[in-house]
Amino acid sequence: MPKTRAKQRMRENVFQDGPYLQTAVLCERVLDEKDGIKSAIRMVDRITMTASSVGPEGAPLPTLPPLRITPTLLVRLKKGSGPSRFDLRIEFARDDGTVQGSQTHTVIIEGGPERGHDLILNMALEFQNDGLFWINIYVDEYLLTRVPLRVMFLIQKTTVPGPGGQSKPIH
Repeated sequence: MPKTRAKQRMRENVFQDGPYLQTAVLCERVLDEKDGIKSAIRMVDRITMTASSVGPEGAPLPTLPPLRITPTLLVRLKKGSGPSRFDLRIEFARDDGTVQGSQTHTVIIEGGPERGHDLILNMALEFQNDGLFWINIYVDEYLLTRVPLRVMFLIQKTTVPGPGGQSKPIH
């Protein structure tokens, strides 16, 4: 078997015994009820910032201020027959792979294979530009999953009458 195929097969089987990913979602908030039940509220994978501009034809579009959001990441793992202790690393990266921040959490799951761990991570994110971003989730050094977040800046421009009294909208 060629080396690359063997590496790919090895990577595919890393989580064969666990830990198993049950949930990885970005949302507005997570409710953690007294009975231990958690609910992800307003799950999101796309954020749109809109602004409007009024001015004469040919005027430059306004510069938007940075977009600041405070989403919550919920990651739920089940032990399976895998390791009871491991590092869970969360990376926030641009689509080109540039990592903009990361955190590592040591996870210990005691008990049987159905036992699990919930990571609730309140995030503070700031965007200067639109684009596709990823939350990469690693168990030890292995990529477990990725959660996408598309950020879009939309500006609607309306022109006002200039010389000659005509105006037309520009999109």
